[in-house]
Amino acid sequence: MKNFDQRLVRDLLDTIDIAVEIRDARGRTVYINPAFTRVMGHPPQAIVDQDGAEVLGEAWTLPTPGQAVVSAAHCNRYQGGGIACEASASTLVGEHGKLDGYIIMRRPMGQGTSRKGDRRARTAADPEMDIAHELRTPLNVIIGYSELLIEDAEKAGRDQELTDLRRIHQAGKQLQKLIQTLMRD
Repeated sequence: MKNFDQRLVRDLLDTIDIAVEIRDARGRTVYINPAFTRVMGHPPQAIVDQDGAEVLGEAWTLPTPGQAVVSAAHCNRYQGGGIACEASASTLVGEHGKLDGYIIMRRPMGQGTSRKGDRRARTAADPEMDIAHELRTPLNVIIGYSELLIEDAEKAGRDQELTDLRRIHQAGKQLQKLIQTLMRD
């Protein structure tokens, strides 16, 4: 079940157009999606297993467990230059509330698109705004299906499956919260 969950999440992250970076609890980058390379210019070998904040020249603070942070950030591009981004970070919390890492999503700030209050007006002109719907739809399926599987496992007394199913459900809820934070006006 765990491998299926990881493949599903990886497939979802690999297809979205928002730059996604996952860091471990020490702040070292463990994953970037293809959009990260397109937006930030960093190939995986230039950032994975490195201190993400150091490579990107970030000055903002990552959240503490249970919090999410949305910030304007200036990030170093690969081989020079920089890019202004709207960044949103959330914690990845494992069993017993232990911090496992961070998920950070970035979108470039463009011509007049840096203010969150302009989101509704930009939606029709900015196809990136459709990402909220594109992320929420499969995520709601994952959350709902995991709830059904948890209920079935509890009724059948399959305790070994419950830990993994609860992780899937918790990860889905964390991503849902992150998306809501990103898209909030």
